[in-house]
Amino acid sequence: MGKLKILSKLGRQSSELSSPLPSSLTSHSCAYNGQPNSSQVARILNAIRGAENEVGEVVQQMQNNPDDKGLRRQYIMCVHFLEIHKGLLAPVHRLPDEILVHILHFCAIDPDPCWTNPPWVVAHVSRKWRVVALSFPTIWGVVPPVKISMKDKGKKFILRLMELLRRSGEQPLSIHISSNEDNVVDHPIVQILITHCARWRTAVMKLSVGDLQALTPLIRRRLSSLYSLKLAVRVPHDEDCVLGSFSIAPKLREVEIDCSWVRLLLPWEQLTKYVEQSTNPTGVIQVFSVSCEISYLSYCTRATPFFRFRPMTLANITTFDLNFHNPRASGASMLESLTLPALTDLRVRSSHGSLVDDLIDVIRRSKCPLQKLSIHTLPMEGGLTKILLFTSSLTEFHCNDLIEDDMERLLAIPGFPSVAPRLRKLVIQSDSPIKELNDMIISRHAMADVTNDVGSVAPASFTLNFAGPIECFEAQCVLEGWNSLDKALGDVITGWRKNIEREFVTWVTRSQANTWDKALMSVRATHLLGVEFRTLETYDFLDVKYIYSSGIHHLMNEVGNTTVGALPRAEGYNFRERARALVEKWKPLLLADVHKRHWMRRGPTTLEYVPDSSTLRHSKTGMLSIIFGVNMGGLDAYRVLQNAM
Repeated sequence: MGKLKILSKLGRQSSELSSPLPSSLTSHSCAYNGQPNSSQVARILNAIRGAENEVGEVVQQMQNNPDDKGLRRQYIMCVHFLEIHKGLLAPVHRLPDEILVHILHFCAIDPDPCWTNPPWVVAHVSRKWRVVALSFPTIWGVVPPVKISMKDKGKKFILRLMELLRRSGEQPLSIHISSNEDNVVDHPIVQILITHCARWRTAVMKLSVGDLQALTPLIRRRLSSLYSLKLAVRVPHDEDCVLGSFSIAPKLREVEIDCSWVRLLLPWEQLTKYVEQSTNPTGVIQVFSVSCEISYLSYCTRATPFFRFRPMTLANITTFDLNFHNPRASGASMLESLTLPALTDLRVRSSHGSLVDDLIDVIRRSKCPLQKLSIHTLPMEGGLTKILLFTSSLTEFHCNDLIEDDMERLLAIPGFPSVAPRLRKLVIQSDSPIKELNDMIISRHAMADVTNDVGSVAPASFTLNFAGPIECFEAQCVLEGWNSLDKALGDVITGWRKNIEREFVTWVTRSQANTWDKALMSVRATHLLGVEFRTLETYDFLDVKYIYSSGIHHLMNEVGNTTVGALPRAEGYNFRERARALVEKWKPLLLADVHKRHWMRRGPTTLEYVPDSSTLRHSKTGMLSIIFGVNMGGLDAYRVLQNAM
């Protein structure tokens, strides 16, 4: 019958389909660049038609037996068979070597390499791919992260490591070593990597300070290729430690350090990027003193200030990122000492003080062409607008809640110069909806359209980030005007949504219940959901705002996209189909109103402004994204929402 027929196509030795047609793209098709002849095309099309018929039969059987795992596996095999054989009709069966090289290069710069991911897998797609990969040694220069344990000598790992080192030839290496133990320098894996230290280009090490000190005589003066260094150092409490393993590295340009405190010896004068997270200043003083080439500086500290910086000019810094966690360390003393004439990107975070005046002083003193500003400090009335008056070139601005006075000053008024006229991107970390935000955005769009002034541009991106999904949804209701409805009717419809949500979430997140408990849950959930679904199916919405304000469309969309097995078994398939039917019933009403919508959910806690000129408004997929949101998280997100209520 149908089941045996398709299985034979996929698994048996079938001359009808398998010869001369390949059953897998990874074996023959990737190495074959010609078009199939007419006889082959006919057999391919015949196989595709047969498989499509099989899919139809399996789907009908699944409707009657939605929990049959065998049918589900059969369906997946049918679809896989179709994908493979439809691919045989593609005009290109083998990627040119030039494209393969780009793919392999992308694998080589993977920020999170591991043994089970590229390049190992990609290089073995076919014989052709393997030949190209072996002729491209750069791809083998990234050593996947290894966590050292003295209890495991890593014999299996060493075999693969040696093969990787052989394939990489003399290419620079990227290594990543970590351990929670002490005295791991003598581990065989570490010793092998030490023998290749002259090839290290990027080194990431998360080790104890003792092990890093033990490396000094083994690698010092041998780091001729080292360009980027990232250290996370475990330091014993209150111990004065000196670390000089990397003090001689002629090509070293980028350093990241994460530790409580250590006396770090580095070639500071040649660094262009420095990132520090520390309890006490580790290298930032040296950077300020001697690093004349530094262009990127990030400093995150819990240090208590015990010194003052002398006035200095850092002529090459373009990106400056400061994060102060100590209540007594606002960063004012650091800011008041600096002049940064090349600064284009400034980020400051301090939860225990306002640095508005200090930032203004830095900007005025430096006369810098600041383009990006991120400031998260205690609010100061009119402070943020005051900063914007001194940053006429600003294109991107991230901040906390804008108070009402700031919002009013950002309004664009015809005949008056605008504050931050070039502002294209605004990101606000908000605790509550800002009613005046719509007026401000509309005014700036209108100003840009009317004046056509090159000095005044329309904002391209406005984003609001909230602490949780409840705050985000409430803000969307305010900004879209959904909160001005008949409260009694709105509460009834919201109650329907909450009841359905509660039953689905209870089912989806059921814990270690026994079979009897699950059966009872299924009966109860099925009954209650049936009642609520029938209510929704018989109700006709006259005002789309009630759909939006209740969030019922979001829930039905998620239920319709949920796998069958995640829903109550008694009517699992029916609930999903009924949810989809409700969404389809509401779509005309929702689509007819989409031109009035300007705030789209992008994830559970983020709102994104959608201007009238957005390309999302010109496709059905884009309009549905505006209506239902993007990356909403499925029913798990509703569980979080329910727990928070």
